[in-house]
Amino acid sequence: MKITTLTTKCEKFVASHTKDKEERVRFFVFFAGAIQLVVFTILNIVGTIGIYHPFLQTASFALLALCIAMVALYLSRMLSLVSAFSTFAITAQLLEMARIAFLLFTKPAGYEAMVIYYQVGSYTILLYLALGFIRQVPVLVTALNIAMLLFVTLYDDNAIDPQIALLFALLCIFTCALAIISQRGMHKMQQENKDYQDTHNSILTAFNMNQSELIAYLQICRAKEPNNQHVDMLLNQLNEQSKHNLIHAAMVLKKRHDAQQLELSKCFPSLTQTELEVSRLVVEGKTLGEIAL
Repeated sequence: MKITTLTTKCEKFVASHTKDKEERVRFFVFFAGAIQLVVFTILNIVGTIGIYHPFLQTASFALLALCIAMVALYLSRMLSLVSAFSTFAITAQLLEMARIAFLLFTKPAGYEAMVIYYQVGSYTILLYLALGFIRQVPVLVTALNIAMLLFVTLYDDNAIDPQIALLFALLCIFTCALAIISQRGMHKMQQENKDYQDTHNSILTAFNMNQSELIAYLQICRAKEPNNQHVDMLLNQLNEQSKHNLIHAAMVLKKRHDAQQLELSKCFPSLTQTELEVSRLVVEGKTLGEIAL
């Protein structure tokens, strides 16, 4: 019971901060990335992962503060989810580049492994951007990644193996392409869903029915031999006004059908065409004023 209540509260929280399915996916990706960054940054700060140095520790604190700030600004609705995600990604990428550059210039013990470690962090940022369907920013992050890889390779041959650098570059390019394709696909899907919903609402408006009423109406129309069950199914879905309108329309249609089936010209061959037309209108139940018009 408690799990169900917690799940319901989480769903309401997510729904209150997102407007469509695309943004809900982005929401979960953003917070998953934030949690991962907090965990790894804390491990780096306490010295479990990485090299202890004041500059690197400061960069880690800055990254952690940035993450918390972006989450807080988004939850307080001061920034949109896309803005918070994009700002965080670009700033985090710049911080990763600064840490890699610092390692290249100072060359502390074990710096080669840390260059790859921070490069993995840079690629992870790009991967989260792709999963979050963020526009344009993946291209910028990819360009920064490749520029840093090129700089590392040219500045220090020992910092990273050229084959590994090439592997990272190719991963960045393909991930960026995936981000562009998936984002366009999601946008197209969202547009198709919107068009479908607009069409759906237009049909309901045209019939002046809700969805259950329209489904029941279509079921009875499509039935080859409607029986009492089909009729009851339709009538149970209609309110009193809808029932009245439906009965009135059926009566009008019945009278019109009877008038068309009645061969007045054979019964009264002496009547003119105008007189026959008036007679049909009488059979349809038209009033004198309506016939005159």
